[in-house]
Amino acid sequence: MQTKNSLTLTFCLCPQNATMSVAPLSINAHREEVVDFTKPFKTRYISVLMRIPRRETSYFEFLNPLSPVVWICTLCAFVVVSVVLYTLERIGRRKSQDSSDSIEITVRESFWFIFGSLLQGNTDSTPCTIPGRILTSAWWFFALILISSYTANLAAFLTVKKINTPIKMWAQMSEVEPGSMVENTTQGFKKVKDENYAFFWDTTVNKYQTIMDCDVMEIGPAFDPKGFGIGVPPGATYREELSMAILKLSDQGRLHEIETK
Repeated sequence: MQTKNSLTLTFCLCPQNATMSVAPLSINAHREEVVDFTKPFKTRYISVLMRIPRRETSYFEFLNPLSPVVWICTLCAFVVVSVVLYTLERIGRRKSQDSSDSIEITVRESFWFIFGSLLQGNTDSTPCTIPGRILTSAWWFFALILISSYTANLAAFLTVKKINTPIKMWAQMSEVEPGSMVENTTQGFKKVKDENYAFFWDTTVNKYQTIMDCDVMEIGPAFDPKGFGIGVPPGATYREELSMAILKLSDQGRLHEIETK
């Protein structure tokens, strides 16, 4: 008979007696006490399925590569350097004898020059005094470091997706939050879709869910490998023939083809 859930195929000889059982029946020590198994025809793993975190977008995403403290310090440095540059230029021009040959930098032009230097732009007015040029050189060096850091962090933000994946383990699930346990896979998949929930289940099913639903993802490496074997009565003489057939199909790649299909 073939059941809907376990997909068990059995050939009945008499009541409560079967020739073999072909199903997703994992091999373990407890079952080996009463049933003989062939070589595994498939190895199943457990993986974690959860909903893809939803990240809100903003028009100010370009500010994320640097922290707010860095942006505030940069703005303060911009104002202070602009004022100091104007002061140095004004004092230096008073002491200079040939000040009439150069263009005087006003407060507006001083701010514009510092701002243009930060963005690697060009301006009409330039400092003409030695203190002003020294200050400008220091500001250029600061701008080089700041722009390099911003570019590196921006590339990291665009290529690396940070995912916060809190996973509840057995003690948390069974004692602290018993409601996190589900009775069947349908409930588990529904909680993944509707709640902040991570579901441990067969990696093949989880991969299928990620293909069918773009809102869920499979995280972490697969773990807990278990082999599926054909169950036969203890001492069955045809077990070795079935095992050899499974090994031949595996060597020929047929088992992998069937699984992929």
